[in-house]
Amino acid sequence: MSLLHAQSVSKSFGGVQAVSRVDVQVREGELACIIGPNGAGKTTFFNLITGYVTPDEGRVIFDGQDITGLPPHRAARLGLVRSFQKTHVFPQMSVAENVQTMVLVQKKRSLDFLSTALRLERDETEELLAMVGLAGSARSLAGTLSAGDRKRLELGIALAARPKLLLLDEPTCGMSPTETASTIELIQRLGREQRLTLLFTEHKMDVVFSIAERIAVLHFGRLIAEGKPEDIRANDEVRRVYLGDTT
Repeated sequence: MSLLHAQSVSKSFGGVQAVSRVDVQVREGELACIIGPNGAGKTTFFNLITGYVTPDEGRVIFDGQDITGLPPHRAARLGLVRSFQKTHVFPQMSVAENVQTMVLVQKKRSLDFLSTALRLERDETEELLAMVGLAGSARSLAGTLSAGDRKRLELGIALAARPKLLLLDEPTCGMSPTETASTIELIQRLGREQRLTLLFTEHKMDVVFSIAERIAVLHFGRLIAEGKPEDIRANDEVRRVYLGDTT
């Protein structure tokens, strides 16, 4: 059964069709990816799913509910959580405090860092930091982290929101090869151990084929292919417009 179903969604801006009748499903426990050249409509599609933009036509069904046009904060309350390409952390707060904030928000507790409520959430925060490989950096200021570790922190914050579906926008953007490999391993592990359901965009094809169990390909706002990684590799149109095969 699909956790998310974007049903023939379309969106145009000033007469330009950014997304045209795109139909994509994500199953529970699946690691899925949206790829395509720059300008293919990936960001607009993510915005349609998460309520930042309302589709001109089509519907978005999440966990059995029609959430078409639902504001992002309300979609997040239902478990549809998005992490953006640029990291959104509090640089002057510690790594632990960044995660604790979301833990407390999720449980609707006070945000007073001296409160008993915060101390009660310490175990959960430590567990989340260990999960994303940042247990040793708990007291470090978020602003001092490397690009890769900031992405890990943002992933920890997103996981603190207890997502049913996590959307990641280019999770390895700006990372070194070593950081990229570490992030691939982390996401694969979360998929195995936490049964994470993930939809992500990514330009690095080695990352896509290492993580994704199913891939959808957009081109000029249209869905031109969808399937398992091996099917996408073998698709002539995808190879021509995106993978660089000119034969």
